This record gives sequence, structure tokens and C-alpha cells, in this order.
Amino acid sequence: EARNGEIDIAELVAALGRASIKSILVEGGATTFRSFLVSGCVDWIQVHVAPIIFGSGNSLLELPAIDAVGDGIRLRNHFWFDFDGEVMVTGQP
Repeated sequence: EARNGEIDIAELVAALGRASIKSILVEGGATTFRSFLVSGCVDWIQVHVAPIIFGSGNSLLELPAIDAVGDGIRLRNHFWFDFDGEVMVTGQP
């Protein structure tokens, strides 16, 4: 059920679990990324970065503000890969 136009991610993931769905792949933009990350329902992250600047638009990461660098979300078990000039960063939040 959507509230204020947004789906409750924890509720969605719980419903999928009750339906015996054990793994999901989420693709989306900044709002989708933020919703899943702040819900605490993310086990693994994979971000692709290309050296292309598109101009104005949504920010890459629309996350809540932090007071100090140490309050940021640090990836554990992280790796990065170079794919012909584009970078993939992967890890666990």
C-alpha cells in the first residue's frame, strides 16, 4: 500500500518473503535507491558510475543529511571493478 505516493519498502520486502521470494533485484534512480537503503532492507549494493555528466536533474544519491563523515553509510566487503573506463562499486551497507 502506498502512503504519500511512496511504497513502504519494509512492508513490501516482508510480503515478498511471505510469498517465498528470497531474492530481489532493484533497479532505479535516486528516489528508489534512497527508499531501499534507508529502509534497512538492502543486503548488497552495486553502483555503476560512468565518466559522463548529463547536467541538471536528480542527485545521484538523495540520502538524509549526516552531521559527520563517520555517520555515513560505509560499505563492508566492498570491491570496485573497472569496465573499459566505467566503474562498478559493490559492497554491503
